Amino acid sequence: MTGSKPSAPKVGVGRPRAAGSAAGGAVREEILDAARTLFRDKGYAGTSTREIARLAGLRQPSLFHYFPGKESILREVALRAVQPVLDFVAAEPRRRLPPDVALYRLVRFDTWHLCTNENALGSPFQLSDMGRERLPEFWRLRDELTRHYRRLVRQGARASLLEVDDVGIVTRALFALGEATLELDQQTRRRRADRLATVTADLALRAVLKDPTRLDEVRAAAGAVGSGAAVE
Repeated sequence: MTGSKPSAPKVGVGRPRAAGSAAGGAVREEILDAARTLFRDKGYAGTSTREIARLAGLRQPSLFHYFPGKESILREVALRAVQPVLDFVAAEPRRRLPPDVALYRLVRFDTWHLCTNENALGSPFQLSDMGRERLPEFWRLRDELTRHYRRLVRQGARASLLEVDDVGIVTRALFALGEATLELDQQTRRRRADRLATVTADLALRAVLKDPTRLDEVRAAAGAVGSGAAVE
């Protein structure tokens, strides 16, 4: 969790804030931007609310008008890291895709999202500050996503499209493939997001397709995912 020193705020600390919800929303985003930078560079435990406020151009007491404390900021960042993938999942059933194609799309979008979403600080298994007791809402959403992976794996096996010896183990392995990209630095992830997403989805389906020669067919049926297709 180490890195270069965070850049200085663009404006002076404690600058006046305009009244109104729009201004308040903008200030919240600036606080979150500052927190994400510091969490990456110094870790959650090594970051103080004073530092977050300063980088956001606020005095420390002003920060507490927008967030009760540092933990609530981390919670907001964590929830933003997973919710867009669940939004993608919610929109998928209307496509009525076979489970192997749906699984390919999910792995590809999930990986692309991890590479491009600035809230993805790192794998929760690598960050002790993102434990279940501290962030139960985040883990509930993450578990929901895992269950969707499992449903697609099970459906694919039942339809004789996927070769699955153990649904639980295979689900965890496929889910972990996307998170492996978090080992890369953020700039590399963002720059190569489309390629990383495609390679990860190809690897996932090649590992479980009952007939691996169908990968090209599955990929074509999946269509554009990620930067090529926003969630509708």
